[in-house]
Parts: sequence; C-alpha cells; structure tokens
Amino acid sequence: MTFKLLIRNVKKDYKDYGIFIITMMICSGVYYAFFSITSKWYNPNVSVVYDLSHVEGIIRYSIAGVSLVSVFLVKHVTGYLSLKKQKEFGLQNLMGLNKKTISTLFFREILLLGVISTLMGIVLGGVLSQFINFFLIRTFDGTAQFMFPYYPDTIFYTIIFFAAIFGIVGKLESYKLLKKKIIDMIYAEENEQVNEKDIVIKVIHLFGLIVNIYYTYLGYVNLDNYYDSRIPLLGKFIYVSLFLFPPCYVIVLIVSKLLKKSDSKTSKILVPIEIILAISNVFYIFGLVKLNLPGDTNFSFRYLLNSGIYVAFFIYHYFYIYRFKSKNNSWESIFLKGQVSSKLKKYRQIFSLISIIIYASILLFIVQPIITAWAEGYLNSRMTQDIQIITTYNSVAEEKNISWDRFESIFEFLEKENIEIEDSVFMNTYLPKHSDFRKRVRYDFPMTILKLSEYNDLLAMNGYKPISLESNEYAIQIKHNTKEVEYDHDIFNGLETDNGRYDLKRNGVYDYEISEYLFNSHVDAIYILNDTNVDGLLFVGTNLFIDLANDLDIVRARELDELFNLNYEDVTGGPSRFIRLYSIEKNNISTYNFLLRTVMNYLAIILLLISFTIIALIELEDSLYNKDRYTKLWQLGVHKREINKLTSKQLLFSFWRPLMIGLLGAVSIGAMFLLSISHKIKAYVDASIFASIGTVLFIILILLLVYYLLTYYMFLSNLKGKGDLN
Repeated sequence: MTFKLLIRNVKKDYKDYGIFIITMMICSGVYYAFFSITSKWYNPNVSVVYDLSHVEGIIRYSIAGVSLVSVFLVKHVTGYLSLKKQKEFGLQNLMGLNKKTISTLFFREILLLGVISTLMGIVLGGVLSQFINFFLIRTFDGTAQFMFPYYPDTIFYTIIFFAAIFGIVGKLESYKLLKKKIIDMIYAEENEQVNEKDIVIKVIHLFGLIVNIYYTYLGYVNLDNYYDSRIPLLGKFIYVSLFLFPPCYVIVLIVSKLLKKSDSKTSKILVPIEIILAISNVFYIFGLVKLNLPGDTNFSFRYLLNSGIYVAFFIYHYFYIYRFKSKNNSWESIFLKGQVSSKLKKYRQIFSLISIIIYASILLFIVQPIITAWAEGYLNSRMTQDIQIITTYNSVAEEKNISWDRFESIFEFLEKENIEIEDSVFMNTYLPKHSDFRKRVRYDFPMTILKLSEYNDLLAMNGYKPISLESNEYAIQIKHNTKEVEYDHDIFNGLETDNGRYDLKRNGVYDYEISEYLFNSHVDAIYILNDTNVDGLLFVGTNLFIDLANDLDIVRARELDELFNLNYEDVTGGPSRFIRLYSIEKNNISTYNFLLRTVMNYLAIILLLISFTIIALIELEDSLYNKDRYTKLWQLGVHKREINKLTSKQLLFSFWRPLMIGLLGAVSIGAMFLLSISHKIKAYVDASIFASIGTVLFIILILLLVYYLLTYYMFLSNLKGKGDLN
C-alpha cells in the first residue's frame, strides 16, 4: 500500500521535481566525471615521464571533501519539496493517514528521487568524464583515446555518497514534518516565512573588524618604510589612504555598535570606505608595477588579496542596503517593485551571501588558468636540459673548501641503465674579485662569471648561435624575457676583476633562454669573459647540464635523484650541490597543476550550482507564497502574456543581478592580478589562457540560462497548479 502510494505521488508530482532532479543530476554527474579518474579501472596512456599513483588518493579525498558542500544544496531543495507538498500531506493526515506514515513516505520519496537523479547523473558523468580524460591526457602528454567511462567502483562510490546525503537530509526533513501540526501543513503555502535573524552580517562585521585592525598595522608599516615627499601626488594619496581608512572602518564598526545603530545604517557608511580601500590597494599595485613607487613588489599579491576582500565586503553590503527603484509609474513597474522589494526584505542576507559565492566561484575560474599556465611556463624556463646539477657556494665559509667535481657517478648510472646522452657541458662559475666571496647579503650578492667557450657550448645545446668577444670585452646574459632597464646600470658600464678592467661588447647583452639555476642567488644576470681572462679568478662551483636522447622515465629519474642525494648529502663546510631532473620537475608541476585545476574547477562549479539553485528555490517559494497576487491580476483582466512577462522580469533580476555584480568584481580583481604579474605573464604565459577564461565564462552563462528557463517554467507551473491562471 505504502509503495503504491509512493509511486503514485512521484508520477503525479513529477513536474514539481524538475529543479531537484536537474540540480542533483548535474551535481552527481560532475562528481562522477571528476571521480572517475581515480578508478582502478582507469588506465590512461600517458608519457613515461609521469607517475599518477599519488594523484588518485588526493583527488578522491579532495573531491569528496568539496562535495560535502552539496549537503546545503540538498537541504534547500528538499526544503522546497517539503513546502510544496505540505498541504497534500496535511489533507492525507485529515483523511486518516498517520504522521509517521506520511513522514516515512516523504523520506522514501526523497531517497527514491535522489537515487533516480544520481543514476541519471552517472549517465551524464560518463559523457563529461570523456572531457576530463581528454584534459588529463593533454596535461600528461598521453595519447588521446576513447575509454569506456562507466567503472564499477566509481558508480558504487557515487551512489553511496549521494544516497547517504539524501538519507541524512531526507530524514531531517521528514522529522520536521512529523513534528508539524495539521493546520500548519495545510496553510504552509499561504503563511509567510519569518524573516531570518541577522547573524551572517554580524559575522561579516566581526571579520571586517579583525581584518581592518591588521590592515591598519600594515598601512602604518608601509607609510613608515616607503612614504617620501618626492613621490607623485597619486602615490601620496595611496600611502595615506591605506593608513587612514582601515582605522576609519574599525571606528565606524565600534561606534555603530556602541550607539546601537542598525546593521543597514552601518553598511551604508561602510560601502564608500570599502570602495576607497579596494581602489587604493589596486592603485598601489599599479604604482609598484607601472609608476615605480617605493615598495616591495614581492608583496603585490598581498595587496591584491586585500582588494579582493574589500570587493567581497562591498558586494555583500551593496545587496544588504539595496533598494529597488523605478521611475516608471505604470502598474507593471509598481507590481514588480513590490515583488522585488518584498523578496529582498525576506532574503536580503541570502542574496548578499549568494553574490559573494558567485564572485568567489568566478574568481576561481579566472585565477586558476593564470596560475597553472604561469607554473608551466616557469618550468620551461628553469628546466632547459634533462639533467641539471648546480653548485652553490653560499654555505662555504672558506675559499679552500671549494672543490672541483666531475660527477662520475651520474655518468656511470646513465651508462649502466643504457640511457643515451645526446649532449653535455660542464659550466664552471667564477667571481670577479676575491673580495666578492664574502658578500652574502640578499641585495649585495655579486654576479658570477662564465667562460666564453662553455657558454657557447650551452647555447649550442639550446639551439642558439655562438657569440664572440674581443680580448678586452665582456658580455652579459640576463634572465630571459627581462629588459635592461630592470637592472642596475653599473653592470653595463664596465667590469672590474682581479685580472683587470673590461668594456661591454656593443650589443653584448643577451637574453637567451638558459637555465635560471646558473644565476647567483638573488641575481638575474651573469658575466661572460674570454677563457684566458678567467684564469686566476676565484672558482666557486661546477655545474653540469645534460641532454638525453629520449625521455627519462619517472622511475629511473627518482633512482638517479636518490643516488645523487646519497653521494652529496654531506655538505658540511663545502659547497651545496643539488640535482634537477626534467622528468621529476615536469611530473611534479603537471600533477600539481592538474590537482589545482580539478579541485578549483570542481569547487567553483559546486558553488555556482548552489547559488543558482537557491535563487531558483527562492523564486519558486515566492510562486507558492504569493500566488494570490498573480491570480488577482488575472481576475482584474491582465492577460496571461503580461503576467508571464512580469514573471520573466522578476526572474531576470534575481538571477542576473547577483551574477553581474559577482562577475564585475571577479573580472576587476582578475585584471589586477594580471597587471601585478604582467612581467611574468609576458615571460611564461601565452594568450591561450584568455580563450580558456572566455570558455569558462560562456559555460557559466549556459548554466545560468538552463536554471533561468527551468525556474521560469516551474514558476508558471506553480501559478497554474490549482487552475488559478488556467
């Protein structure tokens, strides 16, 4: 009997379950797609350079951890279904069906719908997993191939994970039904919800208080260290505003609390301060990068983060104090204003929080490709050869402790493993003067010297033509993709060594792409001298660069790394030596990037799903609570087409406004992030990242359109539920 009633309810109300099924299908589908790459049956054909054994566990637990956020999504969806069906349950209770049976019926209904939507999500996930597989293959230099995407363990984990969520949340909702009175269930749709308590904004204000106390200290340190009367007027404004406005923020919060001002009035005062501070932090980054304002460019990311936090504060407070206004006095505008205003009054904090969530998710989508592309580009700049052995003298106290080395154990290992060497070169480094040996302060490290013959050998390995020098000339190799203006001009005005003075060769500054490990600590340039002019200078280390005929597989690369560390782990009193293997570095960076992309994209998708679903549920609840308003319009002679148009405008406001506010904030911070690392973007990142960002934004718009149309259809369906607008 109960089973038949359950099936009948599902068949009868299938239209009401659209938002539930679509949302959970997408959620479980995305979960399955990402989780499928951890299956023991998943065996992609990737390059021998990579080892994915450590990736599976990290991805599995990361995806599962992020997916726990889905609990809030399921809670809101089941809450809406409970509200939708409470009148029906109340009538069933009046007709003799006891509450325990009703609550059990609802629980089973939620569980059944959850399993159905999860199974549909698994089918969708199989399709999406092909894209994840293609992405993984491309990341790890594999061979693209179609793979059967449905793995027993992944299917099992997906069903168990979501069934557990549906079971827990469904049980809680059914328990609430069990405790409700019949009269409350029958009139649930007509009764207005009680306005939520202002807990969230109090937490936001407490966080803002703590953050701005810290920023006040940072502003003072910045002003004390870098403020100068000679800097431009814009620079003075930036330094002063970063010092004065954070304490103003703190004072406003404290005084408002003491005077018991409303949160709305406090928010109105904070909004202009947040705008000024967000702009000031952005201008500070611009000043460091473009105007050469005094400051440490290594901390530019911190000010970008500060600006991002103030933008988040602004977005929250903007929605919290927003009042819908319209100059049009037509009945449509008046009705729409009433609908939007009542919704904002009830759900103001939810809309504010959703705007921040959308802002954070879009920011994840924008920042992620920039960071990963930067890491990949930097890898290629560091690892120009397959094997690099670097010697540094920073830990050496006495010149006599510096020794030569031919690294015979490396060549013996390669010969033993039948690993063919394509080319190799030893690079010895020297100091211009013996007195330079003692210079160990960060900004006082000396540039080292390379022999011309060894430098030319390295250029040949990298596909460049050799250079030549006259007997009294020197050349300079600067870091690739940097400019001469970024360096101390003294290095171009002549070289003083213990052997004499040399003049810079005409056009003798080169920025060939060679290993950055060759440069001395905290130095981005190196001198080149004729071999005969180097004799007698202080030798400080031997470096070895090797190119192999074929890729070194990750297993033997790790064996070679262990062998080297075993032979050179004791550096007491002598120079430090370390080995860098392209296979290991490539494996580590690619694995890190793949994990970062997977987790950040998955988190961003889940956050967007939660945001759009909650907006949809708010609108659908409105269609239940305020159904009489639309019915009266119809009874007054308003055509259904006009009512549908009003509904469309109302939904557009609810969906588009949080999205556009979040999008503008995220794009602004993303643009400043690009500006703050513009020199690194030019060096390591190509224009393809903008195509990736554009694709992601397009997918967001598609997702928004799906939710908008689905909500619009179900909204009208709710209005017609009892024949009101038929």
